[in-house]
Amino acid sequence: IDYNTGRIVNSNPAIISMLNYSAEDFKGKSLHDVGLINEVEFQNVLLNLKDFGFVYFDYFLAKTKEGKTIDTEIYLVDRTKLIQCNVRDITERKKTENELRIYHENLSELVTERTRELNAKIHELETFNKVFIGRELRVIELKKLVEELEKEVASLKKSVL
Repeated sequence: IDYNTGRIVNSNPAIISMLNYSAEDFKGKSLHDVGLINEVEFQNVLLNLKDFGFVYFDYFLAKTKEGKTIDTEIYLVDRTKLIQCNVRDITERKKTENELRIYHENLSELVTERTRELNAKIHELETFNKVFIGRELRVIELKKLVEELEKEVASLKKSVL
């Protein structure tokens, strides 16, 4: 990209393939003309290039010659007389990131649901445990009572005989 005019001087096969323009289609066009950065954004890009020497867009929607929108990342580097512009198609990466986000959300919901179910089962088991411990304690009390009664009966038998 010519630094002074903002027009494309040369294009590589990757961008030609990605946006479906020919090398001749690119030559002399602005980034806006080929579905990339609009003119206002390009002026901001030039200011940032002067200040920092590079500009990076980690997510940018670009349009192919046919008008199809694709996800891209753009990296521009000030090379004194020319601006080097690298554009990569990240459509598949964005699609995968979105699928992973949805999977994560679904998994989180599933974990929350299972946690609720487990907490309900734990509560149920704790309740049963209290009932069984109470029953066990009652059985122990009754065994002691039976032993005492057996001793009394034995004592009564001895005194009657």
